[in-house]
Amino acid sequence: IASPTHYKIKPLETIDVALEGVRSTLEISKMNKAKFLFTSSSEVYQTASVIPTPESYVGAIASNNERSCYDVSKLMAENYVYVYSNNYDVDACSVRIFNSFGPGIAEKDSRILPRIASASKSGKVISIYKTKYLPKRTYCPTANTIAGIFKALLNGKKSQIYNIGMSKPEISVDELIDIINKTLNLKIKYQFIQPTSVYMSEPLRRCPDINKAIREIGYFPEVSLEKGLKDFFGWTDLVYAGIDH
Repeated sequence: IASPTHYKIKPLETIDVALEGVRSTLEISKMNKAKFLFTSSSEVYQTASVIPTPESYVGAIASNNERSCYDVSKLMAENYVYVYSNNYDVDACSVRIFNSFGPGIAEKDSRILPRIASASKSGKVISIYKTKYLPKRTYCPTANTIAGIFKALLNGKKSQIYNIGMSKPEISVDELIDIINKTLNLKIKYQFIQPTSVYMSEPLRRCPDINKAIREIGYFPEVSLEKGLKDFFGWTDLVYAGIDH
């Protein structure tokens, strides 16, 4: 469950998927001498003070807010991977995914790109959460994410962690909408509103340093943001209904 709106509603299920799911599948990998890959998240960095953020950066994750069920359980699951690799000889590694998007995301997911696509379909103004600052992200087309996952599965070193995402452009949501409008010749309009509680503690910046992944597993994001947006909006135009968020 990667959407803050949804893991706020199901915090225990979110924790169980990460911890019970990863522990169980690591046991299966141990018994069958199978290679194991865990898909973690850029959320483990929280608001990083080093941008672009390397895998060596140690974030400071709060254990007592509405995002903690996702963030903390991802980090603990990474430690499971480390323990099984080093103590039980499981060939396991982790990837930290940065804001991946593409065809297949449910319209009710509530993250920003499906919300933008839904607003585009309905013609309604989209509301953007804003406090003092507008958070900035790099957005990674799913094709790049999947390529990185398979590169890590095939070439990843035991117990290592790899950032999988795009190191640029790092943009705010209003800048993302401007790029969408320009790339797809759309006229999506937006307004700023106060964020809901679960978004109050979201990281201000997410931008990966992907040099380790390039060097060790041969990962490189070949699909541009603009091409990814064309693919995504081409799909949502066929599938989305333009629901209220």
